Amino acid sequence: MLTLKGTLLPWDAMEEVIGMLPNLEILKLKFGACKGQYWKLSGGGFPKLKSLLIQGIELKQWTATDNAFPILERLIIKHCIHLEIPSIFVELYTLQLFELYGCQSLLVNSAKQIQQQQEELFGYNWLVVHDYNTHQVATIIEEKEHENRGQQECKKLKYKASYPDSSYYARQVQEEEDSKLTNVNFYNCFEDDFDDNDIN
Repeated sequence: MLTLKGTLLPWDAMEEVIGMLPNLEILKLKFGACKGQYWKLSGGGFPKLKSLLIQGIELKQWTATDNAFPILERLIIKHCIHLEIPSIFVELYTLQLFELYGCQSLLVNSAKQIQQQQEELFGYNWLVVHDYNTHQVATIIEEKEHENRGQQECKKLKYKASYPDSSYYARQVQEEEDSKLTNVNFYNCFEDDFDDNDIN
């Protein structure tokens, strides 16, 4: 078992150095373990690796060949916002478990898609996907449209509430709107309280 944290290794070293360890079965890459946003595995990779944890890494794109993780059983991804799962995992019949913590819904959906494709490919549902604290992701257009609609509704309410003869209901709705805390602000209030303990 090997745990790396704050080592800032280039991703190339993962295959050239760490992948050369002959008996490595459990690898944990935590905050600052590697630097860079792209990890490309082109060779033999990790022939005996069974469990891989990727936590709080800035990694965005991850590509690998079919023989990079020939006997991987468990993949844990924790608080990696932009990471994508390589498509080669579809053909990895040894894979038993995806655990996703604090990831975006796009990543969770891709994991579940791999699960479905494996069932169609191998004829059984061996792979299990667990996701926790998933962040819903909307497209930029949807977010902008939602923001514009919210601003327009807020203007309408303020306009109605500013009238001297406006109804009590309109003023009450406006007061409620002004006092609401958005989901983003609510999350940010507790963002620093999350526990960064390891996943056992």
